[in-house]
Amino acid sequence: MSRQIGLIGLGLVGKALVKRLTGAGYAVLAYDISPQAREGARVLGAEIAPHSGAVAATGGTLLISLPDSDVVSEVLLGPNGIAKWFPAGSLVIDTTTGRPSDAVANARALEDQGVRFVDCTLSGSSEDIAEGRATALVGDGAWSRNRKLEPDYLPLVQAFAANVFCVGPAGSGCLSKLIVNLVMGLNRAALECARHYDTVMLPARPRKPQDKAKAEVAVQVVERWIMARLRHQQFFSLH
Repeated sequence: MSRQIGLIGLGLVGKALVKRLTGAGYAVLAYDISPQAREGARVLGAEIAPHSGAVAATGGTLLISLPDSDVVSEVLLGPNGIAKWFPAGSLVIDTTTGRPSDAVANARALEDQGVRFVDCTLSGSSEDIAEGRATALVGDGAWSRNRKLEPDYLPLVQAFAANVFCVGPAGSGCLSKLIVNLVMGLNRAALECARHYDTVMLPARPRKPQDKAKAEVAVQVVERWIMARLRHQQFFSLH
């Protein structure tokens, strides 16, 4: 895989990706509609493209990090979308947390013009991503059909994710992230915290620093438990 990587979307996650990728020796060509975001990425070592189409036109691999899947679909396939700029054989890796159905639709639309689409949602904060501690949940039809054949983009994803799990075909990464978010949102792993506190309830905002630390450790334990069971398993179908 080329060491030249495109990136569209330079918010908190996008800037964290720039930091990781430039630190790993990748040349990043990036774009965002915000001048401030573009300048922040430039300071971190990215080259700034004049527009999003210029990023897509380079071919190779394009990372996307946008607010939601509506924005992704508009950027890719809208009236002024960048789909027409992609050379055949390009790869799009979408890290946006969005609707699984949108990821499936984007994959199918781009496949018609010879462009591969992978949804690669990230579990973890922008700080986790910047430090390489994130977990990547990948929806990739080719990889899910042959788990022994690692994709050529795996080293790229490993540059910003400590753990990488293929969870099924396109759309599965988004669906898995929503499942993880749901579980994390259920009082941040109340069952595991019950073991620590001998109670069935955990305050949403622990008052004591030591309680907060214990709660954070408990959440990490449960997240690892979930990820271990997702690893290399396709437990649902979007078709």
